[in-house]
Amino acid sequence: MMHTLKRSSLSLTRLMSTLKPAPRAAVCVIGNEVLTGKTLDTNSHWISKFMFHRGVDLKRVVVIPDEEEAIVSTVRELSQLVGPSGYVFTTGGIGPTHDDITYESVAKAFGLSVEFHETTLKGLEAAMANRAGQKMTEERKRMALLPAGCKTLTTEFWTPIAVVENVYILPGIPSMVRSMLSSN
Repeated sequence: MMHTLKRSSLSLTRLMSTLKPAPRAAVCVIGNEVLTGKTLDTNSHWISKFMFHRGVDLKRVVVIPDEEEAIVSTVRELSQLVGPSGYVFTTGGIGPTHDDITYESVAKAFGLSVEFHETTLKGLEAAMANRAGQKMTEERKRMALLPAGCKTLTTEFWTPIAVVENVYILPGIPSMVRSMLSSN
């Protein structure tokens, strides 16, 4: 009896030594509208459940204002926290208004500039052409200014998930976040 117990323990020890730690993730919700209570954040809750069901260890969820320095420092901190094989998901701040500065701020966090992403720009132009009464403006065109050299993950929308190192940049619209992550 003792011999069997010892052998089982040895097997368990051997098995545990081969297991890799779970990937790590963090969520950064960006938006003054969330901090002031004008908008309820449902993205972090949904992403938390989504990650949990995939065996990803969510380390932190933060809500920050639409301020460049807050975005830059938080993205750097979370990127280091989860490590190179982890995931940082940002939501919000990629629209056409003056306070939508997530792309520029994430680029700055990694020492990058922004540049027009042609596929995104073409998709945006097509989306605007299909919307009666809406025209392409310089403000809307800014939504296609992505961090230079970023990877992009195609989605069902004109906007991709932009990826800089381990940071995945998502819009703030909950239905888009869910669809984009579920399909990638």
